[in-house]
Amino acid sequence: MGAEILAGLRFEKALIRRFFREDIMRESVIYQDILQQGRQQEALSLVMRQLNRRLVQEGRNN
Repeated sequence: MGAEILAGLRFEKALIRRFFREDIMRESVIYQDILQQGRQQEALSLVMRQLNRRLVQEGRNN
C-alpha cells in the first residue's frame, strides 16, 4: 500500500491501478487505516453541519 501512495505522488491513478491489484490494496492495514480516518472525518463534518444548522435556527428563534 505504501508503494501505491508514493506512486500517487508521481503517476496517474490509471497507471498505478494497472500495476497494483485493488484486492491486495484493500487488505492492507494502511489502506484500512486511511479508510477509517476518512470515515471519522466525514462523521465529524456531518456533526459540524448539523450543529451549525441548529445554532442558526436557535439564533432565528431568539
